[in-house]
Amino acid sequence: MALLVEGARAEDIQQARAVLRQAEAGLKVATDDAVRMRELARTGSVTPKQRDDAEARLTVAETQRSAAAEAVRKLERLARPAEVRAAEAG
Repeated sequence: MALLVEGARAEDIQQARAVLRQAEAGLKVATDDAVRMRELARTGSVTPKQRDDAEARLTVAETQRSAAAEAVRKLERLARPAEVRAAEAG
């Protein structure tokens, strides 16, 4: 209940934003690697498995970025007035 009244702590939000920035950096690296591997695969310079591994890393990075962004959104909207009223009533 106290957390709902006070909302998310600024430190929690800052930490979540830092995790998001890290996930965004990882996504950029994974995207660049996947693009590079696709091009190299077309010329036969890398194996299909190497290309597939890069694609899998890209999928993981996209998922991590999405989860980190949702964590930030959740903390930022924590303790909306309606949630506080519902917790007090229930």
